[in-house]
Amino acid sequence: MNVATCNVTALAEYNLAQIEVYPNPASEKIFVDQLSSEEEQMQVQLFDITGKEQSVSLNYTKGRLEIDIIDLNSGIYFLQLRQGDEKVIKKILVQ
Repeated sequence: MNVATCNVTALAEYNLAQIEVYPNPASEKIFVDQLSSEEEQMQVQLFDITGKEQSVSLNYTKGRLEIDIIDLNSGIYFLQLRQGDEKVIKKILVQ
């Protein structure tokens, strides 16, 4: 299994539940906000409805993680973010 790991700014007080993932539904890119100023590694994975991991491009700029989804087929996906012992999964609809 490939895990996309990027050095992004840590989430405030490691509370992954407070992140914002938008737009949803999406067609080209999704964004992850609510990142703070401490640098920490975060694992980012995107899975389709069958649980198969999808390869996506990640870009971190100005406190926001940008995920390129333009090459994905329409459907339901699950974005998993993991930092330390914290993990959150967000349901994403790709149009």
